[in-house]
Amino acid sequence: MIHLAVRRLWKGHRRKLSKNCPPVELTVDSSIGIHCYIKIMGVKYHYVETGPKCGKKVLILGDAPDSGDLWVPRWSSVVRRLAETGHHVITLDLRGTGGSEGGWRSDLSPPRAVEELRALLLALGASDKNPAIVIGFGIGGMLTWYLVHCHGSLVSKFAVVAAPHPNLYWQHPPAAFCQGSIHFIQWPHFPESWLAEGVLQEGTQWASSRARDWSGALNYVRGAAWYRVHAEHRVQARA
Repeated sequence: MIHLAVRRLWKGHRRKLSKNCPPVELTVDSSIGIHCYIKIMGVKYHYVETGPKCGKKVLILGDAPDSGDLWVPRWSSVVRRLAETGHHVITLDLRGTGGSEGGWRSDLSPPRAVEELRALLLALGASDKNPAIVIGFGIGGMLTWYLVHCHGSLVSKFAVVAAPHPNLYWQHPPAAFCQGSIHFIQWPHFPESWLAEGVLQEGTQWASSRARDWSGALNYVRGAAWYRVHAEHRVQARA
């Protein structure tokens, strides 16, 4: 039994995908905007650009691993509405999601992730005098918290959905199940396989239907579990 468990952990649990449930590699619908790529600190990012480039910049950081949630009618209508009101909307695929390059856990630690987002904002034209609006949810919301604390001068306003402040995890110890989950995801390979298998059993079409699709999301969380925001890093932008 131990031999079988170790072999499965080492090789990864490979389960053949149903033909009716192919992995979703990338949102290719161009009706909502222009698909673009940019290289930031040696990393290739994919984003969708909507609205006039001269408008107020809005950076949207989605959840991971499935960026498809951004394109359901509710979110696409939000993006269109922002564009109609003159905003320049950048909807970013996080690393390891959609068309953006993945990375190891050290590559997706909060300090590295925040520096890449800072460089991205600067490359897109944001500055201290022309800050951007940032909207994040899920893992994207977690990164938004770190970004506004560390580089708040680049953010004029921000909104976070489904992502409590990182320090709450330190101030309020999690339940036993959640605490065990944090330790469980530190293992290599096995959590990805386990999560992908659960998605396949649901019989739904997600971008997370393969083990490697979960690596980006889990590597963000693996690193974030050990970082807290220092008290002197106050948020200046309006929430």
